[in-house]
Amino acid sequence: MKVSPKRLLALDTEVANRWWWYDGKSTNRLGVFVGSWIANDEDVQLPPFGWIILPDVLLRHRATRGEYRGLPVVDRVGALRMIRYTIDAADVLVGHNLTGFDIGTINGELKLQNMLALPERPVIDTLKSAAPVIGQSMSLANRMSRLPGTVEKPHVNPVVWEAALNEFDPVALREVWERACTDVQGHIDLFRNDLERGYV
Repeated sequence: MKVSPKRLLALDTEVANRWWWYDGKSTNRLGVFVGSWIANDEDVQLPPFGWIILPDVLLRHRATRGEYRGLPVVDRVGALRMIRYTIDAADVLVGHNLTGFDIGTINGELKLQNMLALPERPVIDTLKSAAPVIGQSMSLANRMSRLPGTVEKPHVNPVVWEAALNEFDPVALREVWERACTDVQGHIDLFRNDLERGYV
């Protein structure tokens, strides 16, 4: 498979565990989407883009919105429309555990809003691209840490995740956003490596 001329989209999502008041059951909710179009060999790799989903109640108040200046915050329905539009424009999706997590998470959110599901796209999942192995972790952190020249996967403490995706703290959200952007670059580096090694 060649990078050109197909439009390859690397993507990553971050989710939070939230409580539903009516029966006390918890559910995962999409909090962050980051994507990056994978450049052809002769082109410059552009930085990642995406959206942080905030509750409408925070976005309605001008004073509160100011706390998120510089972050790509948007309401849930707006984010889902832009995510679907972006994936619509892609020929192939690239990521780590896309089939086991990210695509299902996005489709679940679309269904909750009674919106159309994501269009079917070929997926290159770097969690599954290496030959099956026994006793070896294929986690993104483990694979990236052994790949020369790639980005270093940042560690975000659990309290920061909680503050970002449950309390919507702007400082914590920035840290999570930057980690997701780094992850997407790691997805691209890992994809290029696996392509070169013949894993995909």
